[in-house]
Amino acid sequence: MLKTSATGRWKIYIVAVIAAALGVAALIVIAVQYGLLSSSDTKETNTKRNSTELVGEQIGAAMQVDPVEQYLMVEPNDEISKIDAESQPLAEEVTETLITKADTVQVAGLVTNESGVAVSGANVWLNSNERNSRYRSLTDESGKFSIRGIKLGSDYQLIVSANGPYERYTQHPVVIGLETPTVTVRLNSLPVARIAGNIMSVDGNPIPNFSLTLRGSRAGQKTVSVTSDDVGYFETDNAPPGDIIFSTMANPLFVISGLSVEAGDDTYPNLVLDSGDNSIRGQVLAQTGNPLSGAELSLFWQHKSENLTSTSTRQSITDESGIFQFTELGRGIHTLKVSATGYQRKKVNYDVGRQFDEVLIRLDVISQ
Repeated sequence: MLKTSATGRWKIYIVAVIAAALGVAALIVIAVQYGLLSSSDTKETNTKRNSTELVGEQIGAAMQVDPVEQYLMVEPNDEISKIDAESQPLAEEVTETLITKADTVQVAGLVTNESGVAVSGANVWLNSNERNSRYRSLTDESGKFSIRGIKLGSDYQLIVSANGPYERYTQHPVVIGLETPTVTVRLNSLPVARIAGNIMSVDGNPIPNFSLTLRGSRAGQKTVSVTSDDVGYFETDNAPPGDIIFSTMANPLFVISGLSVEAGDDTYPNLVLDSGDNSIRGQVLAQTGNPLSGAELSLFWQHKSENLTSTSTRQSITDESGIFQFTELGRGIHTLKVSATGYQRKKVNYDVGRQFDEVLIRLDVISQ
C-alpha cells in the first residue's frame, strides 16, 4: 500500500471536496439546460424568506401606532341616528387599524321639525371641553348641514337652535369616532301665541320701521324680534306664552311690560314709546359757575295705558363746556338725574313739550 504523509493526505482531501462541488454544479447546469429543473425553483426559498420579513415589518409598523378607543356615537334611544358597527362584518383588527390612522372626521346631518319638514337656518354646534374644540354649521334650505375636520373625542355636546317656535336641542355626551355619523335631529315645537298691534308715540302717531325684542319671562324661552311696517303695524305668530316684555337693546332703552298671553291666544296691544320731536338741552355748572365736563346724566320717562307700562331711559355726558342734549323725546314728565365726582347728585322733573327746552343745573360740592 502506498503510504502518504499527513500533509499529503490533507491535499488529497481538499482536491476531493473541490471535485465533488464541481460535479454538483455541473449536474445542476445540465438539469436546467434539459428542462429537468426550473431556475425559479432555485429562488423559492430566498423569496419566501424575504416576503416573510417584509410582512413582519409592516405589521410591526402598524402596531406601533397608539390605539384610539373612541367609536360611534350615542345611546340607542336618542334622536341621533348612528351607524351600526355590527352591520360591517370586518375583522376587529382591521377596524382598529383604520381608527388609529384617522385624526379627524366629517359629520353631516339633517334637522327637521316634528312633522319631518326641513328646518333651514338652524345653528348646529359640536363642542368638546376635552379637545378644547368648538365647531359650528348652519342648515341649508333642505335642512342639511356638514362639519369637516372634527377631532375624535368622547365628550362632545351637540346643540341645535333654530329661529321660530322650536325648543333648543341638546345632547351630551356624543362620541365621535372613525365612522362618519349621519345625524338626524327633530326639533320639538314650542307652544306659541299670536301678537299683533301698533307701535306709536304718546300722541298716537305711528312709529314706522321700528324694531323691538320680545321675550318671555319664563326661563329658557326664546326671544323674538318684531318690526313695525310703514304705518307702525307689527305682528308675530311665535310669541312665547306667559308674561311678555318688549324692549330695545341700546340707548335709548325702551321697555314695555304688563302683557300676558297663553298658548293659542290672539292679542292686539298698542305699544306706546317715548318718541317725538321734542328735546332737552342744557348746561351743568358748579357752585362757582364753572362748567362741569364729564357729568353723567340719566333721563327717565314712564307712561301707562291699556294695562301696559312703557318706560324709557336715556344716558348722556356733558362736554367740555358742561353742555348736554336729549333729542326725539315724547311729551310728558321726564325725570333728569345728574351726578359728578365730588358733587351732590341732583334730580329734576321736566314737563317736556310744555316747559322751556333750555335748562341750567347747578351742583353743590359734597361737604367734607
